Amino acid sequence: MNVEHIQSFLAVGRFGSFRDAARERGLSQPAVSRQVLALEASLGTRLVVRKRSGCQLTQEGERFVEYAETMVRLQARAQEFLRPRQVAVGASSNIGIYLLPNLVRAFEDAHPGLTVDLTIGTNEMITRQLDLGAIDVALVEWFVETPRFVATVWRREPLVVIIPPGHAWSGRTSIPSDWLFDEGLLGGERGTGTGALLRERFGARASELRIARQLGSTEAVKEAVKNRLGVSLVMAAAVRDEVAAGSIAAVPVEGAALAKRLYCVTRRRAPGHAPFADFLTFIQSAP
Repeated sequence: MNVEHIQSFLAVGRFGSFRDAARERGLSQPAVSRQVLALEASLGTRLVVRKRSGCQLTQEGERFVEYAETMVRLQARAQEFLRPRQVAVGASSNIGIYLLPNLVRAFEDAHPGLTVDLTIGTNEMITRQLDLGAIDVALVEWFVETPRFVATVWRREPLVVIIPPGHAWSGRTSIPSDWLFDEGLLGGERGTGTGALLRERFGARASELRIARQLGSTEAVKEAVKNRLGVSLVMAAAVRDEVAAGSIAAVPVEGAALAKRLYCVTRRRAPGHAPFADFLTFIQSAP
């Protein structure tokens, strides 16, 4: 497969138009059309449906997008390989949004000339990107043992119960864990390992916890809590700003602290360039 053809396909998918894709690529419209046709021929499937009003990706085209983006990134990384000044890092949503920005800034300040290329997505997507070689390091909330990867726990992040101001639990320094079983909990993104942590803490009784709504992201959960739709368990780092502003209150659970293990994962045959080694050392020693 020709990477130029893949880039044209991605441009067509972004714009829904061969004309606009050609303008972005600096090519003629017929040239972009020929490149996409050649890509479809090499894959043996149709990627784009052409219409008078524009175009759209087929189901196969939609599925191919992530792999196409990965191949483009791999080409760029191959060109960079002999002069590496960058480390490609992938992070699951909560880590990438709430924990990494400060760490990335601190790393780049401590290593002038080195940069972090950061990809944020679901645990599953980030692990897949690591397997494909599109990133050097994955920072995830949940990890399944596999011979291809090496994982270490790089941080333990406390979980807190978040409630709206004026809730019956407001003003408490902690709550008994039994109280969680009487509330409808709001669930965030699936596959983050929170369920496994609760099963580890509560054993078989964890199945009695009631998920009132499954909202798909921590941001959605926070908005729902602010609007008194329920309470939830989230990483403490995810609500620092809201707690400081008073729009959400955070309360720990009594007894053994609930803390999520966050994993630093690399391929077993990891890259040997300096930015990779420097970032690993930094992330594993960061407070």
